[in-house]
Amino acid sequence: EARYNDTYTIFYSYNLDQTTNLLRKYEVNYILLTNKMWEGGIWSKPEQGLTLLLGNKDNFEQTFNNSEARIWEYIGRQS
Repeated sequence: EARYNDTYTIFYSYNLDQTTNLLRKYEVNYILLTNKMWEGGIWSKPEQGLTLLLGNKDNFEQTFNNSEARIWEYIGRQS
């Protein structure tokens, strides 16, 4: 249940420190988001939770983007 709650927090939190702490806790290096996730599967509107935080260039770098999915590398691990 703790892992489920942490995943929920990663997806929906607007708190960058809280989200990046969880990414470090689970040793996350990359985040894959499909278009279905962006288009109502997880978030109901743009720039909610993680989708907003991914714009933080000090912590995330988009490494892949096509018509099906996008991938970001979590680069803020040293914080």
